[in-house]
Amino acid sequence: MSELLLFQAVAEEGSFTRAARKLGRAQSGISQAITSLKKRIGVPLLARTTRNVRPTEAGKHLLKSLNPALRLIEDGLTELKEARSGVAGTPTREGDPQRAPFHLTNARRSGFTTSGCVENRP
Repeated sequence: MSELLLFQAVAEEGSFTRAARKLGRAQSGISQAITSLKKRIGVPLLARTTRNVRPTEAGKHLLKSLNPALRLIEDGLTELKEARSGVAGTPTREGDPQRAPFHLTNARRSGFTTSGCVENRP
């Protein structure tokens, strides 16, 4: 699982233990991943106390850009899954002008092919 997803879970849960329980992962593995992310970025992302964990200013900044990006990825995966199962329509998020939904029919019109893809049409 991505270090960024683990960081997001810990920051949202306010606890390595709760994040580990929520994700079904070992707490030590999550802690190692967060340490690795911290080393890669070069700044602390979480501040630990004896009672909780909270994002640092750098962590808050990362979360601010990370959450919308992960939502877009999740929306795209959902849309592809629905297109594969023959569900019509495109999910949109009101008030989010930056969202550019991926349309399979538009991709075909633009010259993309579906060779090797399985279409599930009724």
